[in-house]
Amino acid sequence: MRKWTPMSKEELMAYFGLLVTMGFHKIPCYPDFWSHHPTVRVELFPWTMCRDRFDHLTTHLHFAHLEDGEEVPEDCLWKLRPVIDALNTAFVETLVPKKDIAIDESLWKFHGRLRFVTFNKNKRASTGPSSGYTSCFRIYTGQDKSTVPASTKAVLDLFEMSGSMGKG
Repeated sequence: MRKWTPMSKEELMAYFGLLVTMGFHKIPCYPDFWSHHPTVRVELFPWTMCRDRFDHLTTHLHFAHLEDGEEVPEDCLWKLRPVIDALNTAFVETLVPKKDIAIDESLWKFHGRLRFVTFNKNKRASTGPSSGYTSCFRIYTGQDKSTVPASTKAVLDLFEMSGSMGKG
């Protein structure tokens, strides 16, 4: 890191806004959002933030840090854990489920790199309004050793996390 420039609250909100906006555009790779080519360029992006600053924030942004001498937790999502927990809490508090609820495991499309990648060609990713409301979620981070099949365990864990156990 050559030189870190502190990030303001407004810049953080702009960064997240750009991330959300990326989901609305079918562009092959994210640097194309800043392209000079008129068929792929999205004017909002260079107007809001330069690509180098966006890359810098993407590389260095995290939501937890270790104090000097503190060991790295075994949880491979420890840097995101505060965000994951906050989202799960907000999702559970926002929805008051009716009588009929369906809980299922689902996949979200992701084309980045992870060390715990899994691929199931027979399971389609959820898309569109039929995917429903996410009342809680858990990110799969590798093999889950259990006597219960993984798909069953995922559903039972989500059922318990959502606070829906025994309610209908």
